[in-house]
Formats: sequence, C-alpha cells, structure tokens
Amino acid sequence: MKLADTYSVTRLEAACEKALAYTATPSFRSIRTILKTGSEKWKPENITGNISNDKANAFAFTRGVTYYGGGNMVNEATISKLHEMKLSAMAEAYRQQMGDSALNGLSFSDRFGLLVDH
Repeated sequence: MKLADTYSVTRLEAACEKALAYTATPSFRSIRTILKTGSEKWKPENITGNISNDKANAFAFTRGVTYYGGGNMVNEATISKLHEMKLSAMAEAYRQQMGDSALNGLSFSDRFGLLVDH
C-alpha cells in the first residue's frame, strides 16, 4: 500500500485493525480516513458492533438470506411466475409446502415430486 510511504507501519497496522473491527471487508478509503483523522490511536475494544469480528469474517463475502428479503421475496416471485405460466394448482401446492414444516426434511426431488403429483 502507498499508505506505508506516508504513515508508519505501526499506524497502518493499527488503522487496519480498527477498520476490521467495523467490517470484515474494509476499503482503502476507510483505512486512509482513519489514518488522516488519527483515530487509529483509539482502541478497537471501545467499538461496539452488532456482530463479533469472528462471525463477520466467517461470512464476509456471503450475502445470505436477509440480503434477498429473507427468502419470502424469492418464494413469492416463484409463485407469481407459476401463476403466469397457468400452473395455478402447482403454485398453490408450492405455497402449502412452504407453510408445512413437516416437509422441510424432504429432498428437493421428493418435494418437487409432490408438486407435480398435486
């Protein structure tokens, strides 16, 4: 990093540590801002976040179900598409399957077979 030419390695390491306390994927810009303001001197232990740094790093590049609306948006889009394809009976069977937790243990093939047989 060119920041090492302007700032000491110790300050740069401290800025990176602070940035990682906030997010698992810090940007060059955020590290540069931390160095410009001198806020790398504050201890990361004083920072409170919603999740631990270990959890953030474990899933740093995974969007997860909350990114896509908790999965409900995808299910509703699928149901809508089935209705558009004139497969209303299959759409209703799919909606029923989503509400029946007893079917969660079935494989995709078994669940799909139940939809087709409906």
